[in-house]
Amino acid sequence: MTTNGISGYFDVDVKSEFDPNEKVKNSDSINDMDSSVKPFLYTRRWIILTIFILISILNSLHLNLYSEIPNVMVSVYHPGDSNDKSSQYNMINWLSIVHLVSNIVFVIPVILLNDCLGFRCCCLLGASLGTIGSWIKYSSIKPVVYEVLLFGQIVCSVSQTFISICLIRLSGVWFGRNEVATTISVGVLSSKIGHLVSFVMVPYLISKYNSHEMNIYYFDIIYLTVSALLSLLSILSLILVRDYPEKCPSFAQIEIRNNQKTLLSINYREKFVQSWVSMSKIWSKQSYVFVAVSHAFLIGSMYSITYLLNQILYANYFQENSTKIGIIELFLIISSILGFISSGLLIDFTKSFKILTVISYVITFISTVAFTTTINLDIWFPFCTIFFLGFFSGFYLPASYEYAIERTYPVSESTSCGFLIFISSITGIAMTYTYAFIILNFGVFYGNCFLCVLQLIGMILTSLISTEYKRERVNLDKRSHHEIDNRLKMTPKKLRN
Repeated sequence: MTTNGISGYFDVDVKSEFDPNEKVKNSDSINDMDSSVKPFLYTRRWIILTIFILISILNSLHLNLYSEIPNVMVSVYHPGDSNDKSSQYNMINWLSIVHLVSNIVFVIPVILLNDCLGFRCCCLLGASLGTIGSWIKYSSIKPVVYEVLLFGQIVCSVSQTFISICLIRLSGVWFGRNEVATTISVGVLSSKIGHLVSFVMVPYLISKYNSHEMNIYYFDIIYLTVSALLSLLSILSLILVRDYPEKCPSFAQIEIRNNQKTLLSINYREKFVQSWVSMSKIWSKQSYVFVAVSHAFLIGSMYSITYLLNQILYANYFQENSTKIGIIELFLIISSILGFISSGLLIDFTKSFKILTVISYVITFISTVAFTTTINLDIWFPFCTIFFLGFFSGFYLPASYEYAIERTYPVSESTSCGFLIFISSITGIAMTYTYAFIILNFGVFYGNCFLCVLQLIGMILTSLISTEYKRERVNLDKRSHHEIDNRLKMTPKKLRN
């Protein structure tokens, strides 16, 4: 087995765990391939990507709107029993984590809908739900009703689940071989950009120092602006989005399209059954299980640290530096955005999926250990460790998505990555509550040790995964066949004889 670039350093040449019938039959597909069929890239792909990046940013802004202003939310919406402050703050916290619950509940239905109804239908559903949820939230402010706000937040969360799956699917269906990872990373970082905008903008506009009427006014302006923009983007998506381009963007997609020609005539029930069988099969593959578990442990750790960072630093160490703690949180968001961008560009340039995944996991683990051992020192130590933690965990996310896609090809990208989102959301909630419990009862050091142990397990699992880049092999083999075929056509007839 051959590998590309420096990725072979960590690669182990072992017998594939995939059944022979599931393998991509390179020799047959290459010989049967029409030499006139070549990948073609459409400008429309950038327009569609831009539309859904903007939808993702606006949805993410909505979903992260309340995490930095819980005291203002309690004073404006008055959720639950006014005599039970703990219950009120807990109800506000649920506004921030409801999107994780949405991922758990709706990822599998979204994958099935994508396989049965098509990419365009899922895109339109995601855009429409985001618009509807936004207008519901707008109606919650006049008069102020917490239950209406929560319902709107749930609808926006379901929309974001659709959009996350669609952005991943978009990368494979519309973008070329050397653009897929960058497209995925841009799609992932769009949600972080929305988080960044809300982190910077919301505390500046809405604060406990404003009057009650002023805070309601700013909420009204934010809701109305976002709702209007989402409505416009939904209309654009209805006009511009297509299921797939007329010509495939890569040889891997040509192979999939050829294999799926027989599926066009089957009914929705048969498509549903085939999609369900496909989802079941990937969990029988040891390599994918290893990717999923290691992904869940690292991303779950980052959920835990992100949600509890302010509490950890302020309550336990740096009560006199509340402003600097806010800057540390900002560092975490910005560094993860830089990690997303760097990951996509490097993966597309090197195609070294495993080595980049392993390196990012190792450095994230080292950064977590450094954060654990230096947190009680000067505040500049958390600045440095959090930056590295954010950057390399952000770097890891697109790399793990691409690694999973390579391991499960020709299974849909939305299926492979959708289950990573599913399992990381489950572990994210479980690890956050466990982390908070350990911190409360035993201290921050032991809570961080808990995260380090899980990351160590994930790092070992990642290093044990053997390499078989199924999608990349198809792209390289078919490209080589095209080059040979073109040279033969250019060779004078006498020489060929």
